[in-house]
Amino acid sequence: MGAALRVGRVEVTGGFLLLWSLLYYLDRDGLLVWAAVSMALHELGHIICLRLWGGRVALVRLSCVGVELRQAAGGPRSRLARAAVALAGPLASVSAAFLASRLAERWAALYLLAGLSLGHGLFNLLPFPALDGGRALEALGGPRLSGGLGLGLGMLLLAGGLWLLVRGRNPTLLLVTLWLLAAGKM
Repeated sequence: MGAALRVGRVEVTGGFLLLWSLLYYLDRDGLLVWAAVSMALHELGHIICLRLWGGRVALVRLSCVGVELRQAAGGPRSRLARAAVALAGPLASVSAAFLASRLAERWAALYLLAGLSLGHGLFNLLPFPALDGGRALEALGGPRLSGGLGLGLGMLLLAGGLWLLVRGRNPTLLLVTLWLLAAGKM
Protein backbone atom coordinates (compact mmCIF):
# COMPACT_ATOMS: atom_id res chain seq x y z
CA MET A 1 0.00 0.00 0.00
CA GLY A 2 1.11 3.54 -0.71
CA ALA A 3 1.22 6.47 1.63
CA ALA A 4 -2.01 7.47 3.31
CA LEU A 5 -3.19 10.01 5.84
CA ARG A 6 -5.10 8.55 8.75
CA VAL A 7 -7.27 10.41 11.23
CA GLY A 8 -9.16 8.14 13.59
CA ARG A 9 -11.06 5.62 11.50
CA VAL A 10 -10.68 7.55 8.23
CA GLU A 11 -7.80 6.86 5.86
CA VAL A 12 -7.19 9.05 2.80
CA THR A 13 -4.77 7.81 0.15
CA GLY A 14 -2.50 9.95 -1.97
CA GLY A 15 -4.37 8.75 -5.06
CA PHE A 16 -7.62 10.08 -3.65
CA LEU A 17 -6.07 13.48 -2.92
CA LEU A 18 -4.54 13.64 -6.39
CA LEU A 19 -7.81 12.66 -8.11
CA TRP A 20 -9.85 15.03 -5.92
CA SER A 21 -7.46 17.89 -6.74
CA LEU A 22 -7.68 17.19 -10.47
CA LEU A 23 -11.47 16.95 -10.43
CA TYR A 24 -11.73 20.09 -8.31
CA TYR A 25 -9.52 21.95 -10.78
CA LEU A 26 -11.62 20.77 -13.75
CA ASP A 27 -15.02 21.25 -12.08
CA ARG A 28 -16.59 24.42 -13.42
CA ASP A 29 -20.18 23.65 -12.44
CA GLY A 30 -19.93 22.68 -8.76
CA LEU A 31 -20.56 19.04 -9.57
CA LEU A 32 -17.88 17.72 -7.22
CA VAL A 33 -19.55 19.03 -4.06
CA TRP A 34 -22.86 17.36 -4.97
CA ALA A 35 -21.03 14.14 -5.89
CA ALA A 36 -19.36 14.17 -2.47
CA VAL A 37 -22.73 14.67 -0.76
CA SER A 38 -24.18 11.80 -2.80
CA MET A 39 -21.29 9.51 -1.87
CA ALA A 40 -21.51 10.49 1.81
CA LEU A 41 -25.24 9.69 1.93
CA HIS A 42 -24.59 6.35 0.20
CA GLU A 43 -21.90 5.35 2.71
CA LEU A 44 -24.06 6.58 5.59
CA GLY A 45 -26.71 4.10 4.45
CA HIS A 46 -24.19 1.26 4.80
CA ILE A 47 -23.01 2.51 8.20
CA ILE A 48 -26.51 2.89 9.65
CA CYS A 49 -27.54 -0.58 8.46
CA LEU A 50 -24.33 -2.11 9.79
CA ARG A 51 -24.99 -0.50 13.17
CA LEU A 52 -28.58 -1.78 13.17
CA TRP A 53 -27.22 -5.34 12.68
CA GLY A 54 -24.87 -4.86 15.64
CA GLY A 55 -21.68 -4.16 13.70
CA ARG A 56 -19.39 -1.21 13.54
CA VAL A 57 -16.96 0.32 11.06
CA ALA A 58 -13.27 -0.24 11.70
CA LEU A 59 -12.03 1.91 8.82
CA VAL A 60 -13.32 4.21 6.09
CA ARG A 61 -10.76 4.26 3.28
CA LEU A 62 -10.93 6.91 0.54
CA SER A 63 -8.89 5.98 -2.51
CA CYS A 64 -8.82 6.92 -6.18
CA VAL A 65 -11.15 4.00 -6.98
CA GLY A 66 -13.80 4.74 -4.39
CA VAL A 67 -14.75 4.43 -0.74
CA GLU A 68 -14.19 1.22 1.17
CA LEU A 69 -15.78 0.49 4.53
CA ARG A 70 -14.04 -2.15 6.60
CA GLN A 71 -16.17 -3.81 9.23
CA ALA A 72 -14.80 -4.34 12.73
CA ALA A 73 -14.43 -7.91 13.95
CA GLY A 74 -17.48 -9.46 15.50
CA GLY A 75 -20.01 -7.77 13.22
CA PRO A 76 -22.97 -9.39 11.52
CA ARG A 77 -22.11 -12.69 9.84
CA SER A 78 -25.45 -13.94 8.56
CA ARG A 79 -26.07 -13.95 4.82
CA LEU A 80 -29.15 -11.78 5.22
CA ALA A 81 -27.28 -9.20 7.32
CA ARG A 82 -24.38 -8.98 4.87
CA ALA A 83 -26.79 -8.59 1.94
CA ALA A 84 -28.79 -5.94 3.80
CA VAL A 85 -25.65 -3.93 4.61
CA ALA A 86 -24.53 -4.17 0.97
CA LEU A 87 -27.92 -3.03 -0.36
CA ALA A 88 -28.35 -0.24 2.21
CA GLY A 89 -26.01 2.08 0.30
CA PRO A 90 -27.92 1.91 -3.00
CA LEU A 91 -31.20 2.20 -1.09
CA ALA A 92 -29.91 5.34 0.64
CA SER A 93 -28.80 6.74 -2.73
CA VAL A 94 -32.15 6.10 -4.41
CA SER A 95 -33.97 7.52 -1.36
CA ALA A 96 -31.76 10.62 -1.45
CA ALA A 97 -32.51 10.99 -5.16
CA PHE A 98 -36.24 10.85 -4.52
CA LEU A 99 -36.08 13.32 -1.62
CA ALA A 100 -33.77 15.71 -3.49
CA SER A 101 -36.04 15.68 -6.54
CA ARG A 102 -39.03 16.57 -4.36
CA LEU A 103 -37.11 19.39 -2.65
CA ALA A 104 -35.68 20.64 -5.95
CA GLU A 105 -39.00 22.27 -6.72
CA ARG A 106 -37.89 24.88 -4.17
CA TRP A 107 -34.12 24.74 -4.77
CA ALA A 108 -33.24 23.76 -8.33
CA ALA A 109 -29.61 22.86 -7.49
CA LEU A 110 -30.93 19.71 -5.79
CA TYR A 111 -31.83 18.26 -9.19
CA LEU A 112 -28.10 17.69 -9.63
CA LEU A 113 -27.94 15.79 -6.32
CA ALA A 114 -31.00 13.80 -7.34
CA GLY A 115 -29.46 12.73 -10.65
CA LEU A 116 -26.08 11.92 -9.15
CA SER A 117 -27.62 9.92 -6.30
CA LEU A 118 -29.88 7.96 -8.62
CA GLY A 119 -27.00 7.13 -10.96
CA HIS A 120 -24.73 6.26 -8.04
CA GLY A 121 -27.31 3.97 -6.44
CA LEU A 122 -28.24 2.15 -9.64
CA PHE A 123 -24.61 1.78 -10.76
CA ASN A 124 -23.74 0.19 -7.42
CA LEU A 125 -26.43 -2.45 -7.93
CA LEU A 126 -24.50 -3.96 -10.85
CA PRO A 127 -23.42 -7.53 -9.98
CA PHE A 128 -19.66 -6.88 -9.92
CA PRO A 129 -17.70 -8.07 -6.86
CA ALA A 130 -16.34 -4.55 -6.27
CA LEU A 131 -19.85 -3.08 -6.12
CA ASP A 132 -22.72 -3.44 -3.68
CA GLY A 133 -24.81 -5.57 -6.04
CA GLY A 134 -22.00 -8.11 -6.31
CA ARG A 135 -21.49 -8.13 -2.55
CA ALA A 136 -25.20 -8.71 -1.95
CA LEU A 137 -25.26 -11.53 -4.51
CA GLU A 138 -22.19 -13.08 -2.92
CA ALA A 139 -23.81 -12.92 0.51
CA LEU A 140 -27.01 -14.57 -0.72
CA GLY A 141 -25.79 -16.95 -3.41
CA GLY A 142 -22.08 -17.41 -2.86
CA PRO A 143 -18.98 -16.23 -4.69
CA ARG A 144 -19.53 -18.51 -7.70
CA LEU A 145 -22.88 -16.90 -8.51
CA SER A 146 -21.70 -13.31 -8.03
CA GLY A 147 -18.39 -13.93 -9.77
CA GLY A 148 -20.05 -15.68 -12.72
CA LEU A 149 -22.66 -12.95 -13.20
CA GLY A 150 -20.04 -10.23 -12.79
CA LEU A 151 -17.73 -11.87 -15.31
CA GLY A 152 -20.56 -12.46 -17.80
CA LEU A 153 -21.78 -8.88 -17.56
CA GLY A 154 -18.18 -7.68 -17.67
CA MET A 155 -17.53 -9.50 -20.94
CA LEU A 156 -20.74 -8.09 -22.43
CA LEU A 157 -19.83 -4.53 -21.37
CA LEU A 158 -16.24 -5.03 -22.50
CA ALA A 159 -17.46 -6.04 -25.97
CA GLY A 160 -19.76 -3.01 -26.04
CA GLY A 161 -16.96 -0.71 -24.91
CA LEU A 162 -14.60 -2.06 -27.57
CA TRP A 163 -17.30 -1.69 -30.22
CA LEU A 164 -17.86 1.94 -29.20
CA LEU A 165 -14.12 2.61 -29.22
CA VAL A 166 -13.68 1.12 -32.71
CA ARG A 167 -16.62 3.21 -33.94
CA GLY A 168 -14.82 6.34 -32.74
CA ARG A 169 -17.14 6.93 -29.81
CA ASN A 170 -16.53 7.68 -26.16
CA PRO A 171 -14.15 5.22 -24.38
CA THR A 172 -15.86 5.63 -20.98
CA LEU A 173 -17.73 2.29 -21.05
CA LEU A 174 -14.52 0.44 -21.86
CA LEU A 175 -12.57 2.21 -19.10
CA VAL A 176 -15.27 1.71 -16.46
CA THR A 177 -15.62 -1.97 -17.37
CA LEU A 178 -11.86 -2.52 -17.14
CA TRP A 179 -11.88 -0.80 -13.74
CA LEU A 180 -14.76 -2.98 -12.52
CA LEU A 181 -13.09 -6.18 -13.68
CA ALA A 182 -9.73 -5.18 -12.16
CA ALA A 183 -11.30 -4.02 -8.89
CA GLY A 184 -13.01 -7.39 -8.57
CA LYS A 185 -9.63 -9.10 -8.67
CA MET A 186 -8.30 -6.95 -5.82
